[in-house]
Amino acid sequence: MAPGAYVLSMLGVDVGGVIVDRVAAGEDTSFFGSQPLLTPAVEGVFEVLARLTAEPFEGRVH
Repeated sequence: MAPGAYVLSMLGVDVGGVIVDRVAAGEDTSFFGSQPLLTPAVEGVFEVLARLTAEPFEGRVH
């Protein structure tokens, strides 16, 4: 990198166990099954992701 240059931080968010809850014991991907849309989200995840997307990551959340 050039002197004085910097890299903007980005956040990568996993789905299993971060956005959707781990309903099945020991399974990271409990949303794979016969009724994936019934897998609940982790409590508060969307509020936290909204805050992180606004600041400090300013839209750099994937």
